[in-house]
Amino acid sequence: MKRRTFLGAGLAAVLTGCGYTTRPMYPCDIQTVYVPMFTNKSFRRGLEFQLTEAVIKEIELKTPYKVVRQQNADTMLEGDIQLVRKRVLIQTPEDEPRHLEFSTAVDIKWVDLRSGDSLCAGKTDSFVVRQSSDYAPELGQSVASASQETVEKLARQIVAMMEEPW
Repeated sequence: MKRRTFLGAGLAAVLTGCGYTTRPMYPCDIQTVYVPMFTNKSFRRGLEFQLTEAVIKEIELKTPYKVVRQQNADTMLEGDIQLVRKRVLIQTPEDEPRHLEFSTAVDIKWVDLRSGDSLCAGKTDSFVVRQSSDYAPELGQSVASASQETVEKLARQIVAMMEEPW
């Protein structure tokens, strides 16, 4: 009786699934991606270069895609830095910043160049990714270290968006 119950439970688990799949994580019909220089609508200059480079490195590292020139690409991944903000979270009684936050918002578009279709999740034209990093000048951290950390987080989030939806 126990054996029959155990086999029945195993069969039910196999038939209902357990959340795992053997499908690839990324669309198989895409081989190449063109990543133009991200645009920057904020007053913090140079961030567009850092973010574009980080996204290209992340694509090459984590996906099966190759980053190529536009004329050879299947898709194009564009980014527009909308907002960069530095905010004081904690300050001393003398009004000196003790703990700050560096945050960035980027508008992302991923388009299939062969058909013109949007490849963004939910098939919208674009989506916004946001990231932030805290830093403390007293600990030797700076705006530069916080912006680099934020850029790396954004790149990971943008490339993760390129995965197939579950």
